[in-house]
Amino acid sequence: MPRHKDYGAYPGNTRFEACVSATQEDLAEFVSAERFFYSGTTATQPPAPQKLTELRAMAIPASSTIPAWGAYFLDSP
Repeated sequence: MPRHKDYGAYPGNTRFEACVSATQEDLAEFVSAERFFYSGTTATQPPAPQKLTELRAMAIPASSTIPAWGAYFLDSP
């Protein structure tokens, strides 16, 4: 991210380049073509799933029947 770039005043400044920090939604994200990191519940989809080399997530999976947080990691060369 460019140093000293103005992203506006809070609460309208929750998006910074590839990052999102939305405390009211209990969500943090970093999304790029190669990396998808998030904590919380997100509806965001990776822009190019076939190009992902890293995935980091801390969330309750949508398919889970038990409300339990999990950490998920995917690395590929």
